[in-house]
Amino acid sequence: SVTLLEQLWQSQGLTPPVNNTINGTARPNEPKPLQAVVHEGVVYDAVIYEGVDSGNVVNRSPTSTANPVPAVPSLDDLKLRLDTLEAEPSFGALIGELRHLTQLAAGPWEVLELSESLRPGDESVGLEFLRRRLVDLGDLSSMDYVPSSRYEGELITAVKHFQRRHGLAEDGVVGPKTLKWLNMPPQQRAERLARGYLKKNRESRNLPSTYVLVNIPQFWLELVDEGQQVLESRVIVGRVSRPTPLLEGMISAVVVNPSWRVPRKLIRQDILPKVRFNGAYLAQKGFTVNRADGSVVSGPPAFFEQAAAGQFPYTLEQRPGPRNSLGRFKLHFDNNDSIYLHDTPERNLFNKADRALSSGCIRVEKIAEVADWFASSRLNDQARWQRSLANWRSTRWFTVKQPVPVKFVYWTSWMDANGESQFREDVYASDR
Repeated sequence: SVTLLEQLWQSQGLTPPVNNTINGTARPNEPKPLQAVVHEGVVYDAVIYEGVDSGNVVNRSPTSTANPVPAVPSLDDLKLRLDTLEAEPSFGALIGELRHLTQLAAGPWEVLELSESLRPGDESVGLEFLRRRLVDLGDLSSMDYVPSSRYEGELITAVKHFQRRHGLAEDGVVGPKTLKWLNMPPQQRAERLARGYLKKNRESRNLPSTYVLVNIPQFWLELVDEGQQVLESRVIVGRVSRPTPLLEGMISAVVVNPSWRVPRKLIRQDILPKVRFNGAYLAQKGFTVNRADGSVVSGPPAFFEQAAAGQFPYTLEQRPGPRNSLGRFKLHFDNNDSIYLHDTPERNLFNKADRALSSGCIRVEKIAEVADWFASSRLNDQARWQRSLANWRSTRWFTVKQPVPVKFVYWTSWMDANGESQFREDVYASDR
């Protein structure tokens, strides 16, 4: 019988080669895996990459652990992996996208250059080039565009669609970030998509029926209950200098009107510089200053300015209230990094496209809706919950009767529910 790999090869009207060499290993009488679908075996290479990413590696030397190289999977292993992937609704769209990208890679790929950002209403000699590039990448139908010397209409709509697929600000302005993604070579785009798709597929396999998932590069949260998506929300993650770690755990409590005990590191890095400039800062933001024995420290602004310039042997706790950095709600789960999901008084930051802005914790735009879901489905004392919402001053912890799994992931490319490819910036430069 004809194997899946042979079918893929023959679908392009090609004959499987008699000999094949992969990573220096001769494989006589075997078809070159997935060469029919992708140029230079993008999906095959991605499966090998997946093996490395999962810890399945072999070494170049039996006496050395340096320079690990991937263990090449057998064709049977590859076919089994493909059979699993083919069951995914988005796999057909993935293959179609990879086939298209590798066709683009077979031809010339010119770099679009602009002397300055292209803004709606501008005139530019590069508009025809931009139009062709957006058609090539699937963001513009060639039938939708009326040629013009002015940047307007359907071309702006197409640029915004492209920006949305890449997590950029949807302003229609072709600036450096948009230009970088527009110029990404199609082969690089195909490899990144294939590897990202496999990574997401692998890491999604063991998700339970109910969970909270945060994709860090997407700045996005998803809440799923019994296999059905309840809500999605924009989030703010750790900045590059303070990256959010990849964690998973069980959300065991919801805190209403949380107080914030500031970690020592953040006292030094974030708060004391402001106190040295303004001794009234702590009082203005609702902080209590405590000695080691728990007694409260009080004094005029000049006292705190001087203390902040020295060793500052005190702890800080921000009282509940509208100015509290954690906002109205906090979702607690045990971890060694003091990371949790919470509200924020700085709601305007959710409007930014790049939301790597926190000190590591996850700020959730729709935290009130998430908390409400927990209250209605995971808490016992509804009356106490409602009473706790009546004021901002009293902290209340509510234990979750059925803890909910939470998982932080790092996915920079995938196929969405509409069959469109999605790409995001590798914000922490950690997507191997």
